[in-house]
Amino acid sequence: MDNNIEDINKWGQASEFCCAEDFVKPPRFIKSLRDIAVRKGDTVELEVTIEGSEPLRCLWIKEEVEISSDTSGFQVVCPEKGRYILRILSIEDTAVYICEAYNHAGDTDCWCQVIVTDDELLLPPSKGPSITPYFNGIPPSFQFKEGCKAEISVSFQGSPTPVAEWQFNSDEGANRYKVLSDNYHSVLQIDPVTLAEEGMIECTVWNTGGSSTALIEVIVVPSERDKIGSGYTGGKRKSFEKIPAIIKGPEDIFAIRGSEVLLEALFVGKPEPSVVWLKGNEVLETSGRISSSVKDGFATLHLRDVSDDDCGKYIIVVANSHGSDCHFASVNIQGPPDPPREAPNVSEIVDGGVTLSWYGSAYDGGKAITGYIVEYAEESELDWKILTRCNSTSFVVSNLKSSCWYRFRIKASNIHGDSLPGIETDAICLQSGPVQRRVSAYSIVSDEGETEPIFPYRKVEIEDGLTFAQRYSVYEEMGKGRFGVVYRAMHCNLIQPRAAKFVRCLKGADREKVKKEIEIMNLLRSPKLLQIEAAFDLPKEIVIVTELITGGELFERVVADDFTLTERDCILFMRQICEGVQYMHSLSIVHLDLKPENILCVTRASHSIKLIDFGLAKQLNGSEPLRVMFGTPEFIPPEIVSYEPVTLASDMWALGVVCYVLISGLSPFMGDSDAETFSNITRGDYDFDDEAFFSISQEAKDFIASLLAMKPE
Repeated sequence: MDNNIEDINKWGQASEFCCAEDFVKPPRFIKSLRDIAVRKGDTVELEVTIEGSEPLRCLWIKEEVEISSDTSGFQVVCPEKGRYILRILSIEDTAVYICEAYNHAGDTDCWCQVIVTDDELLLPPSKGPSITPYFNGIPPSFQFKEGCKAEISVSFQGSPTPVAEWQFNSDEGANRYKVLSDNYHSVLQIDPVTLAEEGMIECTVWNTGGSSTALIEVIVVPSERDKIGSGYTGGKRKSFEKIPAIIKGPEDIFAIRGSEVLLEALFVGKPEPSVVWLKGNEVLETSGRISSSVKDGFATLHLRDVSDDDCGKYIIVVANSHGSDCHFASVNIQGPPDPPREAPNVSEIVDGGVTLSWYGSAYDGGKAITGYIVEYAEESELDWKILTRCNSTSFVVSNLKSSCWYRFRIKASNIHGDSLPGIETDAICLQSGPVQRRVSAYSIVSDEGETEPIFPYRKVEIEDGLTFAQRYSVYEEMGKGRFGVVYRAMHCNLIQPRAAKFVRCLKGADREKVKKEIEIMNLLRSPKLLQIEAAFDLPKEIVIVTELITGGELFERVVADDFTLTERDCILFMRQICEGVQYMHSLSIVHLDLKPENILCVTRASHSIKLIDFGLAKQLNGSEPLRVMFGTPEFIPPEIVSYEPVTLASDMWALGVVCYVLISGLSPFMGDSDAETFSNITRGDYDFDDEAFFSISQEAKDFIASLLAMKPE
């Protein structure tokens, strides 16, 4: 045990501290042995079920002699993990049988007496069907003073009348124990009770219908001599030292943003275990907002003024020199949603009105968005007024006054309340001509509050290559791919730099592919998709000029040392990725190459992203099935592997893989070769068993599973 404790003591805590990841769970009997009566010559099976960390060993002993598979007249069987059977082929005599279980964290045992008689042991006759025994409520603990007489009682039901059996903590002074049973009650008397009894006592009731087991905590208050002296002296001290165990761990909890969270745990152990709380892999330290307490086997963690950053799985670890135990609980923080990320888009309609449309909230507050509130203000007024409440992300505003200037903004709502107001529009005025705007800034505001230049949408025609050098200056290389090189470029009349991608076109087919990509990009007018500015035809290349994205690949950002990725960050990123894909799908365009390398951050400090590289994108024609044989192996859907027609759902599979990789850092289908990867994809062979998913919510796992559907609708 010492090596184990030193190995996991990686935060510099006391020597008994252990991390939940490296925690070794001591063995514990889920199903114990019980006394039975049999006839001479019968074949008898004694069975136990044990849980505990591997490697776990189980020994059978008869009258202090170990039984093995080679012992004549016996068979030792382990039909499945944790289940152990001793088969006595032809029993001859009454004897006591012991089962011992041990691993690196500790050991435990249970025993029974097998009584050989001339007649069968008959349970009381039943007048009806068998009913599995159950307890009528059990007190969580009994407390006694050392040296006094202790009585622990239980009541139960079942048919036929159940038989009660008790498993004791100590094998010393068995004459101190007495069991009194009467129909549906059983009492264990211990006279006198000593420190050896402290811990868990097990009571099992059984009949022909089954069995039920109760674990009862016994707390022994030391006598005055033990409080004053150096410790228990009436026997071996080791006899009452106990491996720590969490009797009742903290429960999963939902809390409202700004409220308080209290996690509680009840534990036992001798010597007194140390207690550590962790969130993910980080030890929680006491601060003005976080406090913890430990007293008399009761531990609490108190979180005040909780926010979305407090979401996640919390771990309590109790440990002493004999072992450790841990328990997990999820904390889900909910509240009003975030406001829509950008100002509403305003477009003119007939009859003196405009259409407002907007993007949804970046984060829904943990509960589904129930609607939106549209507010307006006339330029001469400071107060905002509610125009309407609606369920969609667009609204037609009618009956506007001519020559009056208006501003609009949006709030999002869920069951917890309304968000803060979103970004307001520029002031607009509906006159006899087109809608007039007073533009306050030529920019939009991202989730993080930073401004980003608006890139004007345009339809690009491929121009003569001679004009490229006249309009653009080319600077340093920014990236290189299989088909071309990207350089930083500057337009002679613009301040903002651009990206110029030189694509090699040695064959006519290569040139046609690039032209198709430009056609696709001309259709993509979403802030979540890379925008094209110009294209030029050179003798051996086509140059595509686009907006310049400087933040680098999303996955390079999230693995950086100065960035801590949370599940909420993943929600922000995935929502934007889905918005970009949704826009493409609204035009029946399938991307077909969604992968981490094609998701870029707008800036290095931004949460805003854009999708790039539309070289494989296709616009689907409902009457002509499209089959393809390209893509990145880890991210392609089953239909591409089996050369079946692709659909818009093919991108959804890739979204599921991207989300899995983003949230865990693991690739769900990666094999040792492409062939093995393809096999995993066609079988849908993935799981959430890795420890990277211990702190991930069930909602996130369900989201990924819904995307990785083998037969999407």
